[in-house]
Amino acid sequence: TLLDHLGDSIDVLTELVVTHRTAAVAAYRREDDPVAAVRRRAMGLIGACTSAGRADALYEIGDRNVPAGTAAGIGAIELTVHGWDIARACGIERPVSDPLAASDRLIAYLGRRP
Repeated sequence: TLLDHLGDSIDVLTELVVTHRTAAVAAYRREDDPVAAVRRRAMGLIGACTSAGRADALYEIGDRNVPAGTAAGIGAIELTVHGWDIARACGIERPVSDPLAASDRLIAYLGRRP
C-alpha cells in the first residue's frame, strides 16, 4: 500500500513537472508489482525533470502558484518522507540526510518518530 501511494505521489509530481499544474490529489491505484511500478514511475519523473524547462517558471498546485524552486522542494520532501517510511517498514533505520532535513527534524515535524 505504501509503495502504491509513493507511485501515486510520483505521478502527481510528474504531472506538475510536465504541465506546470496539478490538483495535488493522487488517484490511488493498486499495482500488481508495486516495486516495478515505483521504479517505472520514478524513471518517468526523472525524464520529465531533465527537460523541465525554465527555472523561473511558476507551477500551479491546487489554487496556488509557486516558483519552480518551491515546487521542487515540495517534491523533494514528499519523496524523502515516503522513502523514509518505506525504509522503516523494511526495518532499515536510516536518518534523512542533513542537507535535506537537518537530521531527523523533518521526520519528527511530519509526525513520524525518528
